[in-house]
Amino acid sequence: MIEELKSPIDILQEAIDLHDRDSFYVGFSGGKDSTVVADMTAKIFPKQFKGLVYCDTTIGTAETLEFVKEYCKEKGWKLNVLTPKKSFEQIVKDVGFPKAGGHNITMRYLKYAPLRKFILSRLNEKNERPCVISGVRQDESKRRSVNASKEIYRDGRLYFISPVLYKSDEWMYEYYMKHGLKRSPVYDTLHISGDCLCGCFAKSGELEIINIFHKKLFEKIKYLTWVIKDRTDIADKYKTWGNKNDAHVIPKDDLEQLTCNECYDTRDHEADGKKYIEEIASIDMKLGVIIND
Repeated sequence: MIEELKSPIDILQEAIDLHDRDSFYVGFSGGKDSTVVADMTAKIFPKQFKGLVYCDTTIGTAETLEFVKEYCKEKGWKLNVLTPKKSFEQIVKDVGFPKAGGHNITMRYLKYAPLRKFILSRLNEKNERPCVISGVRQDESKRRSVNASKEIYRDGRLYFISPVLYKSDEWMYEYYMKHGLKRSPVYDTLHISGDCLCGCFAKSGELEIINIFHKKLFEKIKYLTWVIKDRTDIADKYKTWGNKNDAHVIPKDDLEQLTCNECYDTRDHEADGKKYIEEIASIDMKLGVIIND
């Protein structure tokens, strides 16, 4: 007997009924999936919806943060911008540019630590029973299989809830279009939200694209490269931004994927951008929308 997959409402309701969560904070990156999750949570669970949390990794594009702030104002969503105690610049000056093998540690500094600090402050100071609502989804090949450990993941007193875990690209695009949502404009240039460009999984040519479209961020990376170029205590491979290996990397644990969902998206993001346009056209037809050139 095949176990029936839970809907987003089922998973969020279970967080309330079985795990006693009363405050939902959506982890927001400015990407399509997290925007869909934010809109859905705010509309279906308005009592529990307390706003969004955005981790300013100190190595994201200015355009992404600007979009997040403006869009939250437009939607009336309360936004909590979290900053790490140790910035990306400090990490690079200490040990060099992080690579794929150091992503778990980098993620903990830039995202997990400030996120955990925020959630625990709500628990201790506001007497809430909070959780983070994530936009993580299973790969297409696994989407029809139950993964209860990721529906609701607990790390001590920190809960991650993944309501769209089993939803397909088509379902997400259709919701996105039907509700007139927006995503970070950085998708048009980098095919990702742009909230974190630590470079751990950067593909060949990505730095050149950053130089063309996001000059300020490129200059920051260039500056850090200059600062450590003559350091004898840092190995040469850590003196340049990016990852030389284009192979897909598997997350070390669920927490790493839940915190940095985009890093472990196995899709080709450039192909995903093209598919986005195709999906929009298809969904427009379904919704009876006529677009005149």
